[in-house]
Amino acid sequence: MYIPEARSFDEGIEFYGKNTVIVATRQEGKIVISKSESSRLKDKRTKATPYGSLLFAITGTLILNNQAFLENSKIQMLGILALIWFGIICYYFFNSKKPNMVQSHKYHAAEHKFLNYVDKYDKEPENCEEVMKMSSISYRCGSTVIAVIMILLTLCISGCLWIPTIVLKIVWIAISIFATLYLWANGKCYFLQKFVIEEPSYDEVEVAFLGGKEYLKIK
Repeated sequence: MYIPEARSFDEGIEFYGKNTVIVATRQEGKIVISKSESSRLKDKRTKATPYGSLLFAITGTLILNNQAFLENSKIQMLGILALIWFGIICYYFFNSKKPNMVQSHKYHAAEHKFLNYVDKYDKEPENCEEVMKMSSISYRCGSTVIAVIMILLTLCISGCLWIPTIVLKIVWIAISIFATLYLWANGKCYFLQKFVIEEPSYDEVEVAFLGGKEYLKIK
């Protein structure tokens, strides 16, 4: 059973269907389930983060290009990769320190628990206690996907910079893909995810449980 993307916010969780969004929130101690044709979270997304990342990369590239000790293009490329890693880690780290993000992170973890249960057992859970037992870490969380992509790019680019022939480059890329998938499968790519989840209480898991069950009904 596959559940499309879901996102959390400080009041609850959105589950995304093809044409319907299930919104599960807790209001004045009660859980409210509603349906919408559009996501308020996606509508509120700004372009500040991608534009900021692009500006950071361009600025870093200009700085590297103007450093005499970094005239070697290979060293410059490694420096750019390091800057991108630094920017991503700083974004997740400082974003996790915002006081108003704690509740959202708890709902995020609760959403993961529900999705993990459905992925593992291929059915909906019967009660919240079953969901509570699941891990808060999800292999398909957006932060983990970013980490996987960055690890793969880092391995491929770093190796290809120094490997002389095209045949060996292709071999190295294949090895990099295998190594990245191995790390992903063995839980070594979750380091960014730990910045965006907090272990949820029963209250957050109950929201994920009821919202997720409502979502499954419309599939």
